Amino acid sequence: MIGSLQRQLRVDAFVRTRLDKSLVELDATGRPLRIDPGAAEAFALFFGASNGRPPEEVQGWLMSDSEGQPLVREHQFERIVIRDLGTVNGSRVLLVEATHQKGDPERLRCLGLTRREAETLYWIAQGKSNAEVAIILDIRDRTVAKHLEAVYAKLDVDSRTAATLRAIETLASVLH
Repeated sequence: MIGSLQRQLRVDAFVRTRLDKSLVELDATGRPLRIDPGAAEAFALFFGASNGRPPEEVQGWLMSDSEGQPLVREHQFERIVIRDLGTVNGSRVLLVEATHQKGDPERLRCLGLTRREAETLYWIAQGKSNAEVAIILDIRDRTVAKHLEAVYAKLDVDSRTAATLRAIETLASVLH
């Protein structure tokens, strides 16, 4: 029971930090029948206010001959991918995926960290506690603390905050 709960927490943490999927359902005239809250939030972030309808850019993309190509937009560390899933029961369905491009733990290896140290620092920089990192990485709390000790030494920092700042700076420089 505990193992399955921990596994579910890891999956939930991954989904919350990496990917939000939402659906938009439109009638034949393009009016929304349903816009999941995540899609509405993504539309507002990437396209501004939409007055309860898909943004004009999305409507234009739907009317164009996109040949199955998704609509992709990026804004700072965020990315939206909109896919037309076709018509289901008379409604046009769109899948809206908003990803948080906070980087990949592997990119922290350039700081001289091992794979596990980089993964640990990555999750710490995402605001996770040692206990949460332990669940996500399927290791013990004490192992997380040991990885952090090694990270502090390799980065020549003396606090979690300083290590987090280095991680954020490194991830930001790699993304741009």
